[in-house]
Amino acid sequence: MNYFAHFFIDHIVHNTEYNVGLILPDLARGFVSSFRKPLSIQTDNFEIDLWKGCQKHYETDKRFHASTFFNELIELAKHMMDNAEFKDGIKRRFFLEHIMAELMIDRILVKKNSHFLHSFYDTLNNIDTKLLLKFLHNYKIESVDKFEEHFNHFRKVKYIYYYTDNIKFVYSLNRVMLKAGLNAISESNQYALIEVIENYERKILKNYGNIDAYLK
Repeated sequence: MNYFAHFFIDHIVHNTEYNVGLILPDLARGFVSSFRKPLSIQTDNFEIDLWKGCQKHYETDKRFHASTFFNELIELAKHMMDNAEFKDGIKRRFFLEHIMAELMIDRILVKKNSHFLHSFYDTLNNIDTKLLLKFLHNYKIESVDKFEEHFNHFRKVKYIYYYTDNIKFVYSLNRVMLKAGLNAISESNQYALIEVIENYERKILKNYGNIDAYLK
């Protein structure tokens, strides 16, 4: 499950720390290995709420990835990709199908619930960064400056808003592929992928309607 879906499903109104914790395992990937280790006894409510949000993230991810709904989304993505007119091969296509399914959930949620996305970014902007970094030090964060730069960029660019645009959605898929150390999607395949995305979204909406119920 991607950033916005975690927030949309599990957020608690007016609990900034908990809500940031919901997306922190993904946001801090590459900087912190895991937030599963319990906090020491001498911690404040700020850190406890962050930790609880992280645990909810892991719980929701585990349940979602084992769900029939997610497995059906992956199978549907595979079917769409099998029938696409790609010019070049795509290495580790199963990885792209997995990422496409997760980002598509965010895309559909954003189109139907844009006001929640405003709240999502407001939450990130309201967190006390110094206290957040203090929490991350408990988990031996690497490259504090780079994380802070990454975090500020994420808040500033607000690229999840652009998931609704086909070209920028493909761009986001490409970024994930590159970040995973895989080859970029070729330009010709990107055009074919746009058609896949449009058909995939229509099929999901036809088969499942309001996907909210399948996520909770």
